[in-house]
Order: sequence, then C-alpha cells, then structure tokens
Amino acid sequence: MVQEGDAIRCLCGAVAKDVDAIGGIIRERVCCRQCGLLWRGTMPSDEEMAEWYRDQYWQQFGEEQRGEARENLCRHVMDMILVKHPGHGTLVDVGCGAGGLLMRGVGCGWRGIGFELSKAAVSHARSRGLEVHEQSWLPCPLADDSADAVTFLNVLDHLAKPFDALKEARRVLRPGGHIYIRVPNGPLHNQLSRLLSGCGLPHLTVMHLYGFGRRALSYHLTRLGFEAVDVRTSPPSQADAYGADGKGRSFLRHCAKRLDRTVYGMMHRIGMDRWAWGPSVEALARKPLVVVKER
Repeated sequence: MVQEGDAIRCLCGAVAKDVDAIGGIIRERVCCRQCGLLWRGTMPSDEEMAEWYRDQYWQQFGEEQRGEARENLCRHVMDMILVKHPGHGTLVDVGCGAGGLLMRGVGCGWRGIGFELSKAAVSHARSRGLEVHEQSWLPCPLADDSADAVTFLNVLDHLAKPFDALKEARRVLRPGGHIYIRVPNGPLHNQLSRLLSGCGLPHLTVMHLYGFGRRALSYHLTRLGFEAVDVRTSPPSQADAYGADGKGRSFLRHCAKRLDRTVYGMMHRIGMDRWAWGPSVEALARKPLVVVKER
C-alpha cells in the first residue's frame, strides 16, 4: 500500500476508503474502492510477525494442526488439484504447518515441498517424513518452472507482502501449473464485525493483516498474470481453530460452525457456492502456457 499525502492507495492504483475503527477497539481497516481489498491500518513489524509464527503459533494452533480438523480441507484441495493434473507432479505448500496437505499429496504419488516458519511445526512435519523448509516463502530457493501446484491454505492474508508471495508462486509454477488459495472472506467478516460489535462480539469474526474477497482475488490474480481464475465459497473445516478461547465465546462459535457446514452443504448441492458468499473463499487459477510479461 502507498501513502500519498492524506490519501492511501492500494497496489491496484485506486484510493482507499478512510481507516475505520471496528467496535471501539484498535482494529482499523482500510478498504480499496476499486478492487475491494481490505487491510489493517497499522501493521506489525517484520520482527514481531517472525517471532509470533516462529515461537507462539504452534502453542495456539498445534493441536488443530495435528488432529483431523483440516482433513476434509486437505482432501478437498488435493482433489481439485488432481482434476487439473491427473498424473504425478510437485506440490508446494506455503505455510504448511504440520504437513496435512503435503501428506495427502504424497499419498497421491506427488512430491510434496513445504515452507514453514514455526520450528515446532517443521519438526512435526519432518517426523512424518515430509520435505519442509524452515524459512519464509520469500525469497524462495526453488527454481523457475519447477512446481505443478502451489497452495496457500489460510496463509495469504497473514503475509506482510501477499502480492510478492503470489508473484513468487507464479515464478515457481510451470506453465499450465495451478495456484490454490483459501482465505477468510474479508468483506463478509468486515460487515459481520460491524453488526456484532454492537453485541460486544466482534471477535467472533476473523481478520488478519489483509481481507480478500471474491472481487479482490479475481482482480489481483488476473493483474499478476494468472488465468482461468475461479473463486467460490470454500467448504468449512471440520473444527474451529479459533473456538477454544476460554472466554465464553466457544459455544457461539461452535453453533456458527455447525450452521456454516449445514448451509454450505445445501448451497454446494445446487451450485450456489460459486457466489463466494461464505465465511471462507477459495481461488484456483492457472499460470498461462504462454507466459506474458507481468503488468
């Protein structure tokens, strides 16, 4: 994002809306008028982010990473990739955590390569025989045109430089390779925060450094040179990573999760998941067979 005097510009070039305080707490959000991207008005430092993901992430989310909470998502993502690449290939998972998606890929005969900052997560993934680099995605040591699929499963909205991460994924992908992204639906969570703040429950929604929705994902993936961009509602995970907070909100989150699964199942059966309306959205896009210069 670029600051020009009193104006804030998105990378798409448009002027963003004013910073908005949500629920009377320090959760400022800025929204691009053109592409719909949301982001935090105040970003943590690189050092703060690296320390949190390296040392604290596993303490909070390790149990979910080791269990079956994401098994349905890993199966779903790998099935989508196999539709596009029926044979064997190389899968690169950015922010791979304990390696659930990589395990699914290896089980399908693929080579799996992960990138992860958390020391504990890397140790756990390597104990499962997985190939995981203990480092950030940027800069990536992989060669140009060396992967058939690159995935960001609940990762892109955590990154300080998400568009640089997408450019690196495009570099690493072979022509015809695919990128998969799953993120919370930023615009939906932003609106829910406004509604729930009046009830004292804004924390039931999810907003990390960035908030991507259908419009932002479609716009920026196309801008960065991907094609055949398909954005839709993502199926909910089997469990809630944010529910066990010990502050009386777990029950409400549990009820919302069950409702989400029920509604998604109904909408998916009639094709309405293509509207990308749900709490989480996913995008699948392809690197062109004939690569053109980035815009």
